[in-house]
Amino acid sequence: MANARARVFRFTGKFAEAREAFLQAAQDHPYDETIVYSLQGAAEALRDMHRYEDALAEYQQLTESYPLEGHLWAGRASVLMDLGRFEDPGRQLALRSNSRTTSLYNLTASARSPRRL
Repeated sequence: MANARARVFRFTGKFAEAREAFLQAAQDHPYDETIVYSLQGAAEALRDMHRYEDALAEYQQLTESYPLEGHLWAGRASVLMDLGRFEDPGRQLALRSNSRTTSLYNLTASARSPRRL
């Protein structure tokens, strides 16, 4: 609900206002579990304004802060494609996917292995 006003601004092409509304929603609700969507909305508003380098910087920060949020990695890859860096998105998503898969495999493998005393 906090992002409703921001979404209306974005839908009507008022991207700067949308960005400010998304950031305000994040500031007003810092402990809300949906803050990540407000922050992503702010980054997407930068894309809408063709400020791709700024959007990429925000997505890099978001993926570091919320590494398990796949939609943020997809947004980051989309910005890289907007910048014409077509090899980077696949590589970044593959690296992220492989490291997470490997970590999950190692975690589950160690949990299943018999314990020796």
